[in-house]
Amino acid sequence: MFEKFFPHVRRHRLPARYGPDRDAVERARDLFGPAWFGQELLPALDVSETEREIVVRAELPDIDPKDVTVSVADGQLIIQGVKKSRAEEKGENILVQEIQSGRFIRAIPLPVEVDADKTQAKYKKGVLTVSLPKIMTNRRRLKIET
Repeated sequence: MFEKFFPHVRRHRLPARYGPDRDAVERARDLFGPAWFGQELLPALDVSETEREIVVRAELPDIDPKDVTVSVADGQLIIQGVKKSRAEEKGENILVQEIQSGRFIRAIPLPVEVDADKTQAKYKKGVLTVSLPKIMTNRRRLKIET
């Protein structure tokens, strides 16, 4: 079931050292996401749709927009980039590091064809918003005669 909704996430079977609790830990990992278990840095997303466009919002706190690439290819929106460690920037010695850093990539399948040339991306207050206009065909609503 997990793979059906999150095909981009690789699953790893936990080592035997978790013993009989291994299944419970794996269920928790599936519920809370792989980022909580140190497997992958995955920005949280909201995807919404209106009549004219698809809007994707990605949380990218403390990420420089220059370190993010957004592209549309093969019916997918691809967001990738790098979140740098604060210690890397300041030259500090790390004592405790719980804030994740590293490379990330999200590939979001698009339910309809979009106009990649008119796609816009904006970054404000740690949130990347990508607006993907739908390609509109000549559709018109027909009146049903009774």
